[in-house]
Amino acid sequence: MPPKKKQIDEQATLTDLLGLFTTGVNNPQRNHFQYEPHAKQKDFHESNSNGRQFLGGNRSGKTVAGINEDVMWAMGNHRWLELPPPPIYGRIVTVDFKNGANKIIIPQLKQWLPPSALINGSWEDSYNARLGVLKLANDSEIEIMSHEQEIDKFAGVPRHWMHFDEEPPYDIFKECKARLADYNGRWWMTMTPVEGMTWTFEEIYEKRDTDLITVVEVDQNDNPYLSAEGRANLQEGYSDDDVMIRARGKYIALSGLVFKWFDTDLNVLTSEDYSYGASA
Repeated sequence: MPPKKKQIDEQATLTDLLGLFTTGVNNPQRNHFQYEPHAKQKDFHESNSNGRQFLGGNRSGKTVAGINEDVMWAMGNHRWLELPPPPIYGRIVTVDFKNGANKIIIPQLKQWLPPSALINGSWEDSYNARLGVLKLANDSEIEIMSHEQEIDKFAGVPRHWMHFDEEPPYDIFKECKARLADYNGRWWMTMTPVEGMTWTFEEIYEKRDTDLITVVEVDQNDNPYLSAEGRANLQEGYSDDDVMIRARGKYIALSGLVFKWFDTDLNVLTSEDYSYGASA
């Protein structure tokens, strides 16, 4: 039986937080100018599709790639793509504010944005926590939102880009995507498919490799910055299904047999197995 969504979210958040510390979040010596993407991250950054899905296991480098893509757009200086001149307006949509925004997205932005991109070189002068808006020295803005908000909050002004860190509800995705129309903007989604074959499987994954959608698949083994010991520790206690989802980043159907070892030849009794009417 698949775990409840709340349990899945809590497990994913804990795994992500542990993994972020192993790769140097809050290390003041590292920012976007020191970012060296691994091969799959580079494939993601180079794609010129309107929509991109970076589909991978925990600690495969999904969020780091997504945040650095955000940073390049906000700075108006992309290593591989041609961008409009700043100011450039974007939005990051995460699972919740307590964990997704405050413990993952904001620390990642603090790390990867170089001080020269911030107003007065200061995060405090740049980030309005009440509005959830980060304004850069070049007047670009990054809006941070979460799945907890009502759908009407996702309407409003046009955006050049959208980053969905983990899979959003479909209605939020559609409302955000509509905000890209004025600028012919781009969207990208960095996610682990912990909820199985949801709407993203049909609407994104199965429509991959077109001019509109590129899907880059990545697993923990593709991340050269994650040690073999780190991979083993992250996978400890995982079921086979968990390994496919959380380590390999694969879509699987979260339904079927409750007892996966069940075998009709071994575990089903036939009439010949009973002695009807036999004397005791």
